[in-house]
Amino acid sequence: MKKKLLLLLLILILPALLFSLGEREQKPFIALSLYRGGDPFIEEIRENIEMLAQGKIDIRVIYGDNSQVVQNHRIEELIGSGDCRAMVINPVDRTSAGLLVEKLKKFDIPVVFFNREPLSGDLERWDKAYYVGGNAISSGRLSGYIFLSYYDRHPELDKNGDGIIQYAMLRGEPGHQDSELRTEYSINSILSEGIRVERLFEESAWWDRERSKEIAKKWIEMDGERIEVLFANNDEMAIGAAEAFEESNLPLIPIIGVDGTRDGRSAVESGRMIGTVINNSYGQAKAIFNLAYMLSRGEMPDSFSIGYAIDNNHYVWIPYSMLSSF
Repeated sequence: MKKKLLLLLLILILPALLFSLGEREQKPFIALSLYRGGDPFIEEIRENIEMLAQGKIDIRVIYGDNSQVVQNHRIEELIGSGDCRAMVINPVDRTSAGLLVEKLKKFDIPVVFFNREPLSGDLERWDKAYYVGGNAISSGRLSGYIFLSYYDRHPELDKNGDGIIQYAMLRGEPGHQDSELRTEYSINSILSEGIRVERLFEESAWWDRERSKEIAKKWIEMDGERIEVLFANNDEMAIGAAEAFEESNLPLIPIIGVDGTRDGRSAVESGRMIGTVINNSYGQAKAIFNLAYMLSRGEMPDSFSIGYAIDNNHYVWIPYSMLSSF
């Protein structure tokens, strides 16, 4: 008798349990696909997006492990879930954006790219594809302006008095628009003021602190005394260079970074760097989330509704600012 009652109870309860589980599994979400974990600037954006999404919609984070193949596979898994309402992508390879737009368009999953700007024309493939970021040319120019302002106050920076600034440059990822344009325009802004420069060293450290530290150590051993200023395409590389000088017998030289991460701001405040160009992680996260959330609800965003200007129907540019220690 007890077995029959138990069986009857299961028959009555099981459908409700299965329905409840199904409801839990089918909860809609916005996917956040990041090129890899451990990048301080990208992680700040992730944290801000998750904070902004609280009480509104779930955020599901996946990492590409610095492999476009891995990232594509994990994106496809989320597409297959049927519950992804919008996709936010920080691609491993920005040249992959066009194919990703076409794939997501087939499933009507809107997409917002950030940090790695898609190639020209990729976003025009669909009216639900966007990019959020800072203008890399502006960040390069501001790096140069930090140097110019410092040099105006500290002409002794020209240690050998030859009227030429000997510099070293730590580049980010080869081919990344921020790396290429920050490198070019930081120096161009100095040259435009009639100041002569000589490049002693330049190498890619792939945004990584430890890699930049090893590169800077190599430069120090080769001809470190001649370096008068060091530019880095991001704060992590700038801090790595500062650590290399601190562990050497040479005095710390003026170092300029970009991003304004927590560690970067702290390094400026402590004097390890003379300045950084702040890449507004909260502003970018807010624009990214506002776009993705509206799109996830089937609404087409405009400049008023997301709080930021939309350029050419696809781009949202978040301004940079400067932070210096002098």
